[in-house]
Amino acid sequence: MHMRQQGKAREVKGDTAIVGFTRSEACEGCNACRLSGKDDMLVSIKNTLGAQKGDIIEVELEAKRLLSAGAWAYLFPLLMIFAGLAIGHFTAAALGLDKDMFAAICSLLMLGVAFIALRLMNRRFASQAGYSPVMCGIITIDE
Repeated sequence: MHMRQQGKAREVKGDTAIVGFTRSEACEGCNACRLSGKDDMLVSIKNTLGAQKGDIIEVELEAKRLLSAGAWAYLFPLLMIFAGLAIGHFTAAALGLDKDMFAAICSLLMLGVAFIALRLMNRRFASQAGYSPVMCGIITIDE
């Protein structure tokens, strides 16, 4: 299953098009695209169809991959927080430290590690097919 969305080519730089999308109900709660305003999203997409500035472009994103990336983005940091709490709680006694305070510090450290790991994984996801939007058609051309 694929999610399809139409947007307008705002800018074309070499083989990349900057496409603007109006935020729809399907986008609520999802931050797969960078926000450029309250109701507007800008996404860099490989210009495989030779789109020009002003063209209305249809793009698609594989829903399964989007859900997978969303699970990583939300569940991985949560699991790292719990791991930090457990590590902090059990090692605090051995170190003679306050369990609650050390557990909180460890959970924050693990959250930081999770965000760094996600940042590195984001580069990998962006280079893999299916994790980035793909042009699938040009609808109209503004004159």
